[in-house]
Amino acid sequence: MNTPIHQLPLLLDVSQLQAHLDAPNLLLLDASYYLPNEAKDAEVIFSQTRLPNARRFNIDTIADTTNHLPHMLPTTTEAFEQHLQQLGITPESWVVIYD
Repeated sequence: MNTPIHQLPLLLDVSQLQAHLDAPNLLLLDASYYLPNEAKDAEVIFSQTRLPNARRFNIDTIADTTNHLPHMLPTTTEAFEQHLQQLGITPESWVVIYD
């Protein structure tokens, strides 16, 4: 018998995730990111290889572009919440982020 998803540890190994891929409210986010000198396109790689039903979490899309530091989260709760809603995240979601 599989462990109920709400009783899983915060960090999962591959077998734990695989056993729960069909769990209701599971939301997979691919947060892969490559440095400019790596010459890789995370969007292209995501479109070619990803976990089933995964959605793309692009830090550059959600980042606060008014801050001089790269990849800072939005400054308001509302802006951050809007990004999460666009990804389909709800209070009932069980989110797994991977790269």
